[in-house]
Amino acid sequence: MIHLLNDGIADYGKVRVLVDIDDYTGASATALWEDLKWMSSHITAVERLAIVVDSEALAWLIRQDARIAKYVGVEEKHFMPADTDSAWDWLTAD
Repeated sequence: MIHLLNDGIADYGKVRVLVDIDDYTGASATALWEDLKWMSSHITAVERLAIVVDSEALAWLIRQDARIAKYVGVEEKHFMPADTDSAWDWLTAD
């Protein structure tokens, strides 16, 4: 996925991303580290981040992270799986 994001950034300067983690079963420490490294060096290229997950605990964490993300210019929002179409609408709205 990172190469797709890099391509989008190269083509458009900023990207809007929908991450569906509703079926998330875990990730290796290496994968998480690589994701964190990419995000730390590309955070200003992410304009909007929609995260789809059916978990109140993760929804709460996303809301807390969104408060921090706005300070670096990232709009971040949680959506329930039934609202995936709304997430796409939010991402593509001007």
